[in-house]
Amino acid sequence: MTSHFLQTNGIRLHYLDHAGPEPPLVLLHGLTGNAHAFDGLIQAAE
Repeated sequence: MTSHFLQTNGIRLHYLDHAGPEPPLVLLHGLTGNAHAFDGLIQAAE
């Protein structure tokens, strides 16, 4: 897993990149979540 930041339209976005052989899948958490909200799901898929 690698942590990245992206600056666009005056907004700084943080995202985690979990490398894998499948096509990319974007997971978005809710208002009270954070970048690690899906850690358990990612571990289960490995």
